Amino acid sequence: MNRAERRRQAKLQQKGDARSSAIGNAIDQMIEPIVVLLNAQEFARAESALEELLAASPGHAEGLHLYGLLLSQTGREEQGIAALREATERAPRIALYWNNLAAAHSRRQEWDASVAAARKAIELDSKYAEPQNILTNVLLSRGDLEAGTDELAKLLAMRGGDAKLWLQLARNRNDQHRHEEAEAAYRKALELKPDDVTAMRELASVYMNTWRYDEARLLRQKADELDAAASQ
Repeated sequence: MNRAERRRQAKLQQKGDARSSAIGNAIDQMIEPIVVLLNAQEFARAESALEELLAASPGHAEGLHLYGLLLSQTGREEQGIAALREATERAPRIALYWNNLAAAHSRRQEWDASVAAARKAIELDSKYAEPQNILTNVLLSRGDLEAGTDELAKLLAMRGGDAKLWLQLARNRNDQHRHEEAEAAYRKALELKPDDVTAMRELASVYMNTWRYDEARLLRQKADELDAAASQ
């Protein structure tokens, strides 16, 4: 190819690149209106728009992601998982896609697949609390108390302000006979919710199991007073 022909081919390539870029921008601009439709639960219109987008750009990662969410929300979980998985293949570095894939697998009680996807999301974004929550719930749901409780502790290090989760952590640590950690978690639960009579009584039991009878008695007395006041 001579110099003139190389210049001509370069110009043609530039025109092609510009046209491809314009098409790509037009497809990307379809995303926001589709998200609005999904949020408004206008699923039929959103599905039609997504099918149009994916017909124009079959490998569009965000289009596949949104299509997977739509399918899952409209009772087509298996198809939704397939679309979400393809989205992770097209854009494997986006933690949100892995998180939503983990959630979809969890709803179908596909525990191993959910754990793998949640761990990938956490690997990509260590401060992302939602996949940590999914991972915790899946591990506990399938009876893996030790690993699930360890993940719950990590979740609380991110969120920190949920008294119910601290109470759950306290109970799990108590079941593991890790009494010091159970006590710390009960104290955190009571710090966040000082009138939680259940947490008081359970912490009193921890005190009894560690021979701290006076502390147990005082805590039970306080719980009794709160119960009496609530019944009046």
